[in-house]
Amino acid sequence: MSSESEASSIDEHGLKALLVLEDPATSARHLTAVKLKVKATGNPYLLAHLLSHLGHAQGLARQLEQAKETLNEADYVLLEAAQRDPHETPHRHRAWLRYMIERARFFHSVGWTPSALTTSEDAREMARHTGQFDLFKEVMALRKEWGVEEQPVSLQDTL
Repeated sequence: MSSESEASSIDEHGLKALLVLEDPATSARHLTAVKLKVKATGNPYLLAHLLSHLGHAQGLARQLEQAKETLNEADYVLLEAAQRDPHETPHRHRAWLRYMIERARFFHSVGWTPSALTTSEDAREMARHTGQFDLFKEVMALRKEWGVEEQPVSLQDTL
């Protein structure tokens, strides 16, 4: 992807498009390349999305220490943003959910199964309660991949 098209795709979905699961090292390079542009937007939630996807790519590339540091940075960005702006918004919810999903993946990949399950359960409940159905489905698919037996849960149960 060229830097011109990267610059025009700086949104949540554009960042996700930079993540190619079959080539995590290249994905990490692409995400790192747009990090300054994302920081320049001044949008902490977009930066948290980028950092969460970058942590995922680093984890897939088995760069576990880097992945942990990147996810810690995403956590810090989100906590700082919450202190500056306590309002609940869909952008804020989605950024937290993306972070929680990628943190759960990280925990699972390093063998911290109880932390992975707890974090993914928290993400599932937050997605359900905030109406983020696409992220709810992503968490449910992840938990199924891990072999977690779920009681039937519907997003509609809480709406």
